[in-house]
Amino acid sequence: MTATVVAQILVDEIFYRYGPFEVLLSDRGTNFRSKLVSEVLRILKINHKLTSGYYLQCNDLTERYNQTWEQGVGKQLKAENSLDWDLYLQPFNFSYRTTPHAETCLTPFQLTYGYEPTHLLRVEPVSPDARSPPIAYNDYYSVIR
Repeated sequence: MTATVVAQILVDEIFYRYGPFEVLLSDRGTNFRSKLVSEVLRILKINHKLTSGYYLQCNDLTERYNQTWEQGVGKQLKAENSLDWDLYLQPFNFSYRTTPHAETCLTPFQLTYGYEPTHLLRVEPVSPDARSPPIAYNDYYSVIR
């Protein structure tokens, strides 16, 4: 992944969605240490910390996720002799985010948003009679605050 792609993903998929954070912890990959990514982080006043080289435990959550990915999707890709890992990424991420973790007994989605998502396979149509009347945006905002 190039530095341009990393910077674009940080801005489009992370900062615009969640807002910039205070610290970015990354490995020592050249894409993260590039002038472009460094400049984006400097402009947004984000402190960039690098993991120790060749010390996988330093970034253990990422390594654990990668291990789970390999056990799930990696085996499927090998069985199909496929390189189309990108086709499996979002379905796998949804499954991962909606599976309770042993230590917390909660899903990552629930810990992030405070509720469980509607699963794609459990969606039931709602009859027009059962729908709630429209709510004013200000009322809705005061409810979710």
